[in-house]
Amino acid sequence: MVGLCLLYGPGRFVLEALRDDNPYELGTLTISQIMGLVMLAGGTVLLGVLLRCGGNVCEKQPSPANEIATAGEPHMG
Repeated sequence: MVGLCLLYGPGRFVLEALRDDNPYELGTLTISQIMGLVMLAGGTVLLGVLLRCGGNVCEKQPSPANEIATAGEPHMG
């Protein structure tokens, strides 16, 4: 999924820049070019999250605030 966003987004941006029949434009960019940039940005953010979490996105990480709050309490288990 990350690879798709990182490769398809810029590819779509370049292909749309080469086309001459783009009726819907927002500023100097077409809607497809904007979507390509959004996909590139989303893929970059997703890659950063995956690298930061080590691929364990589904595992809940304990928050530092939770660890500090329970540090002084006796363990009940």
